[in-house]
Amino acid sequence: MNTQVRIKKVIYFVLEKINSGLSFSDALSRILPLDRFFLAMIKAGEASGNLPEQIARIGDHLEKRQLYRQKLNKASLYPIVVFSVTLFASVIFIAFAVPMLTNFASTLQVPLPVSTQRFIGVMEWTRRFYYIPVSVGIFIWLLSVWFYQRFPFLVDYWKCSVPFYGKMVVERELALFSQQLSFLLSSHLALQESINIAASSIQNRFLREQIEIGSIRLNYGESVSVALQPLFSKHPFLLTALKTGEESNRLADNFAYLSKHYQQSLQNHQDKMLVLIEPIMLLTIGLFVFLVIIQFYLPIFQLLNQVDFINTW
Repeated sequence: MNTQVRIKKVIYFVLEKINSGLSFSDALSRILPLDRFFLAMIKAGEASGNLPEQIARIGDHLEKRQLYRQKLNKASLYPIVVFSVTLFASVIFIAFAVPMLTNFASTLQVPLPVSTQRFIGVMEWTRRFYYIPVSVGIFIWLLSVWFYQRFPFLVDYWKCSVPFYGKMVVERELALFSQQLSFLLSSHLALQESINIAASSIQNRFLREQIEIGSIRLNYGESVSVALQPLFSKHPFLLTALKTGEESNRLADNFAYLSKHYQQSLQNHQDKMLVLIEPIMLLTIGLFVFLVIIQFYLPIFQLLNQVDFINTW
């Protein structure tokens, strides 16, 4: 079934449900897996009588979010490609080059240096018993999945605590949270409801719990800047921006500013990460090639000179 046919079926289904007395938001929720954010936006448009304008704003928001995610995916593509090429070249060398070079060395009938013999032994063992490191890798991966499912909150806390990477995790989540909260507040939804809905989009459980605790603190009369202080404690000027937004009744604009700030900061950190990853990858490849030359090719050429085969080579 192509996309156009599926869209037509959704439209006909929604029309049928609306004609039967359901609201537009209820009709959509019956057929589409909409999250709380989009349902709240559509219901707000129905209640205010500005549903067409609200749907247009949702479209703009989805487009911006898609562009933001494409930036993140594009930034992570380069190191994945470099690592994949390096891994592929290593597999080809171990699977094909090592056997040929080993057979060639054996035809010389001259003992190779001990370091070269060890290097050949390691490569030959890897080629013959490749399933052992593969099995170990799969076991570690399954253990990581089990640990994450068993202790998800602890894993998410560690993610936020890791130097450099943790800062990127926090900025990515807060950028999305601030963007959605700004959008909800500008649609005239209540502050606490907006915070709860925006918090549901946070994937990191540790950060989501911090936001939910802040939402509860609002019930006790605390201001937004005080309730959400644990999230922005490392950025005093952002807390000042929130406090100013409260006093001037421009929280939506200030959360939009926070979202842009975190997106730009995250982009800067990704650029720095790419600048670091590229030389590290190249250095790793260079060390591998250097090791192959020192431990394999040079000893063989020296042996060729010793047995006077260089003229026939």
